[in-house]
Amino acid sequence: METTTSALGVLTESTSFIWDKFTDMAGDLLATPLFLIPVGIFVVGAAIGLVKRIIG
Repeated sequence: METTTSALGVLTESTSFIWDKFTDMAGDLLATPLFLIPVGIFVVGAAIGLVKRIIG
């Protein structure tokens, strides 16, 4: 039982670490207008590709 609790603690800690790094990266991207243009183009392209796969 103790190893399960320990594993769950490690999983929670690592998930929290990854989420913190992701939010830091997202904050940096949103703060820099130069990065917003390619990210916006990527998001629009991904949305178009997803719609094409769903429809087609």
